[in-house]
Amino acid sequence: MAQELGMSVRTRSTFCYRDDKLSEPRERHLPQLITLARNVFENSYNTIVQDQSLISQIIIDCTVLADEYTVELEDIEVMSRRLVYALHW
Repeated sequence: MAQELGMSVRTRSTFCYRDDKLSEPRERHLPQLITLARNVFENSYNTIVQDQSLISQIIIDCTVLADEYTVELEDIEVMSRRLVYALHW
């Protein structure tokens, strides 16, 4: 419907990765989030960083991708919160 009205469709991926207006907060927080994800999801890290929907999932709720809740997951949640807050601010 948005496209029919001449409006662009903003998906989570667009919002998190492609919107040029949001490049500064993204460049400030996303690398730290990716580093944390590498430490927690080391066995599936390559798959995660190549799939924007999985990175979006980490930002929204990283616990879905983990077997148990750890301090490292809490760190990811804190960094995700900072990223989302900065994107919305």
